[in-house]
Amino acid sequence: MEWSIVADRDDPGDGSDHGDRNHRYAKILVAGDFDLYTASKFTEDMIDRIQAGETRIVMDLSGVTYLDSTGVGSLIHIMQIVKKAEGEILFSGIKGIPRKVLMMSNILTLMKETKEPEGSA
Repeated sequence: MEWSIVADRDDPGDGSDHGDRNHRYAKILVAGDFDLYTASKFTEDMIDRIQAGETRIVMDLSGVTYLDSTGVGSLIHIMQIVKKAEGEILFSGIKGIPRKVLMMSNILTLMKETKEPEGSA
């Protein structure tokens, strides 16, 4: 699995108006298998980012091809850390097998999804 910050932006893509530039969102692009072998390193990296002050995140999961229970647990843990830091995490691009896994585990309803604004990268 690979992940990277592809952009910082003011608009989280949910149509809301957050008013000032202190509300920038880090867009995290995640690709590949999100599973037992990759989830712990990703979780550690995300916790480090959140503790460093990146508490407003748009996580693009459009490149995730496989998601197992360890990946689901990682997402839940990251959502809890962001909430504790009084931040916000939005998800985009959830499709295919990962979407089915999140639906069957009743986690999808806990995730705030956003649509990408037209022309965003």
